[in-house]
Amino acid sequence: LFSDSVLENVCFGLERADPAAAGKATGLARILAEVEEMPNGFDTVVGERGISLSGGQKQRVTIARALCAGAPILLLDDALSAVDAETEREIFEGILSEKGERTVLFSTHRMASLSRCDRILVLADGRIVEEGTHGDLLSLRGVYFGL
Repeated sequence: LFSDSVLENVCFGLERADPAAAGKATGLARILAEVEEMPNGFDTVVGERGISLSGGQKQRVTIARALCAGAPILLLDDALSAVDAETEREIFEGILSEKGERTVLFSTHRMASLSRCDRILVLADGRIVEEGTHGDLLSLRGVYFGL
């Protein structure tokens, strides 16, 4: 994160900060309520010259930034490792609620969120060893089943 306001951090890369887009993105990233409780809301400065955020809060702000950018492909490589399983599920549900808006590639060691994925690729020793839906992979009783 940059030592700047939450709004500027979430809207980084846009031509100008968009409070409505930032509100939507922080809602999906499940950080909106915490931002609203900050001393100056979206205008609160975070980072070196501002308030400190926890690891999970930083992750959620950066996820909000990615969502706000509106890129057609979103790559989340263990991007929710610092949040609890319930918050991860809520964020994942929020991202999936916009199905059709973008392609999401989600890499995780947590299994709970995978049941909602359209397609799951199981890696072992750097290779794809299984692929399919959650149900398909469970019925194979292979590597995925053993996880």
